[in-house]
Order: sequence, then C-alpha cells, then structure tokens
Amino acid sequence: MTKHGVQSERNLKTVQLMMLYVITDIHLINQTQYLLMNDTICDKQRHNGTARKRFYVYANRGCKRYKLHGMT
Repeated sequence: MTKHGVQSERNLKTVQLMMLYVITDIHLINQTQYLLMNDTICDKQRHNGTARKRFYVYANRGCKRYKLHGMT
C-alpha cells in the first residue's frame, strides 16, 4: 500500500471514531432532555394531584430513580 493509502486509511478511522463519539453524545443529550421533560411534566401535574411519586435510591454508583404510581 502506498504512503498516501495508509494516510487515507488512518484519516478514515479517525473520522469514524469521531462520528461514534458524536452519536454517543447525541444519545446522552436526548436521554437527559427526556428526563428533564419528564420531571417538568411531573411538576406541572403535582398541582392537579396526579403527580407521580418519585423515590431516589442512592448507591455507590450514584442516584437511581424509581417512579411508583399510586403510592401515598
């Protein structure tokens, strides 16, 4: 393979890695937006008395949220 071909292959791998990171970042952003929107909906419903109760369970790995419906 020529020197130019090796460089092109490296460039392609670099671009592919960058795209993978971008896709991963977009997925995390979408997940965060969903959670924020879900919390906003819960906050709006709280005034109607239909809010979903949320419990936060803290573990060594961070905060895990469990939503339970119909609990008082």
